Amino acid sequence: MLCPKHLRALASAIVVLITTLGLLAPSPVEATTGHGATATPANITAHPWPYDGCSASPERGPGWDFHHACIHHDGCYRGHWAGRHTCDDWFHRDMRASCLVLHPSGGLGRWACNGIAALYWSAVRLFGSGAYAHRRVDVPLR
Repeated sequence: MLCPKHLRALASAIVVLITTLGLLAPSPVEATTGHGATATPANITAHPWPYDGCSASPERGPGWDFHHACIHHDGCYRGHWAGRHTCDDWFHRDMRASCLVLHPSGGLGRWACNGIAALYWSAVRLFGSGAYAHRRVDVPLR
């Protein structure tokens, strides 16, 4: 359990990351996963790997839907399609692609969606190393 001092520091770091990543993240228009799959929230095909989605975090909310991104991220972690950092970057691109589709005209809706995507990306960067290291299964690339 984090003490209040560490929670405040973590919250501050997340705010900085959200602000920075909004400016430095790859354009969602270019969102591809690098192993041939296009990042799209509309991909509802069956996934040939075990998944739990975004674990304890909600995959959908008002103005955002990260269901595909979460399942795709599970596949990357469990199949070790790439290094952990690359899997996390693909996750972020998938989420930003979802934001682009959900909010094609941009505005506050897309800004908020991208902020939530940055928060999720920050969480997997901070807390996902154990999940990546311990979840190796033989999963074919799609």
